[in-house]
Amino acid sequence: MTFTDRPRAWLGGTTAGLLLTLGLLAGLAAACSISGRQLRYDSGDRPVQQTVSRGGKFADPVYAYVWDVRHGVDSTFTVPSGFGTGEAWLLSSTVRVSVPEGCADHTVHWQVTADGEHRIGQGTTRWLRQYDETFKPRPHGLRPRTVTVEAWWDGGDAACPSFSFIWQDPTLYFEPDPDFLDGDYYPT
Repeated sequence: MTFTDRPRAWLGGTTAGLLLTLGLLAGLAAACSISGRQLRYDSGDRPVQQTVSRGGKFADPVYAYVWDVRHGVDSTFTVPSGFGTGEAWLLSSTVRVSVPEGCADHTVHWQVTADGEHRIGQGTTRWLRQYDETFKPRPHGLRPRTVTVEAWWDGGDAACPSFSFIWQDPTLYFEPDPDFLDGDYYPT
């Protein structure tokens, strides 16, 4: 039996190895680009940052941002750089609103905007002293650099001086972007 008579390896030997390697790299690139990016406070009304979970070896810490709101707040958060340039598809967070006793008849509003102009989510509550919502707006088609949260109410008087607004673990998720050969894939 000569060298040329040997049976070929699965899918052509070297070609198969190259295709497998490229497939694994593209899969790894896509996986890196879809991981969530926790928003970071940047400007506006400064919240108190509380650590909800310290994270671990493979997980980031989870933070809650807390405001004591008299009339209204307006705070901007930045979206950290990450691998990939896919469009954002989900902003995952939890909103908790608490009003003082006797103030449940006041209406609390909140909204979230991307890059200061695209409203991607909003909410309202009334007749509840405490309100919790898993807040997951979908900012399809956007690649925001900043996210702004606003909250306000019709209270703020002596009987109802303020309410508590908590935004827990605001994390932006992006669509996969496996084009790791493109220069704008990598964080700057």
